[in-house]
Amino acid sequence: LLQNQQVKPSGLPTGTERFDSGFAVGARIGYEEGPWRFEAEYAYRRNGTDSITIGGASFSGLGGSRQSNAFLANLLYDFDLGWPVKPHIGAGIGGVDIIDKASAPRLGTFFNGNAWEFGYQAIGGLRYDLTPNIAVDLDYRYFATTEATFHAPGTNITYKTGYNSHNVLASIVYRLGPPAPDIWPLAFAGEV
Repeated sequence: LLQNQQVKPSGLPTGTERFDSGFAVGARIGYEEGPWRFEAEYAYRRNGTDSITIGGASFSGLGGSRQSNAFLANLLYDFDLGWPVKPHIGAGIGGVDIIDKASAPRLGTFFNGNAWEFGYQAIGGLRYDLTPNIAVDLDYRYFATTEATFHAPGTNITYKTGYNSHNVLASIVYRLGPPAPDIWPLAFAGEV
């Protein structure tokens, strides 16, 4: 769910762009050390444009989309409360390529621009271990970037807009190595 975004064109009144529910897909690779997880993440998000309003005038015939390619580093902490399901929290930062496309009937796509911005996310979720090597995650992620500036081709018109979304993601996790053995009982087994 990409929130409605303010559009601030140069020399024109501020407007609003509304988006439909979109989708997110991605991959993560990381390292677990006790309750800590370190991840490198790539995520692609896409939302279609429902409507654009500028200065009270609605341009309902306009369409398009807003997309993003996010490259993030995440840090997460798992809480082992003795339950089969482990809650976790975390955060991530990185670079995001935001792509804005606009189209109109009979014109097709008349704008296709991108801007790289700083991105960040807050993560909260649950993990369930199916086996020692396979787990299932269900996460809520608030994902946002700094304000992006786009340039309309062939003109001096620029506009600024934001990117912040609410995401519910399900993941299947495969651990490449076996769980680390508990070495303390083995070390003291001969002394009892």
